[in-house]
Amino acid sequence: MKRVNIFYGGLPYSIGHRSVDDVQNEIDAGLDAGGRVWLTVNYGEGLAQRTRLLITPGVDIALIGIEEDDDDDDD
Repeated sequence: MKRVNIFYGGLPYSIGHRSVDDVQNEIDAGLDAGGRVWLTVNYGEGLAQRTRLLITPGVDIALIGIEEDDDDDDD
């Protein structure tokens, strides 16, 4: 499973089933088209809450790609 962890405004968020490149392309396309984009993310542990982040030029955001193994065996 792929997941992207995001740090925005000093808080952690995440997006499941996407790659860093995919999220970065969405942000770039939005900034190129109109100078801003609303990015839908998850906030919180366990039962995550859908949250929208406003991304504009100059906003600090970090994208961290997480690859999770589907196989829990470490043999």
